[in-house]
Amino acid sequence: MMIPDAPGIRMTEATGYPKKVTWPRCPICGDECETVYKVAGYVVGCDNCTETQSAWEWEEENAE
Repeated sequence: MMIPDAPGIRMTEATGYPKKVTWPRCPICGDECETVYKVAGYVVGCDNCTETQSAWEWEEENAE
């Protein structure tokens, strides 16, 4: 007789976590994220909705 694994074991095998994990969400875009970025104490975005750029490149693009 085959006995199925407990739900917690199946979840761990499928996801690596023993129970359903709810990830933090970005207050700006609402996506699940691992990192939020703050400026002067205010959240300005997360690793999903912000991008980085070299200051030198930005300076060249915005030089008048």
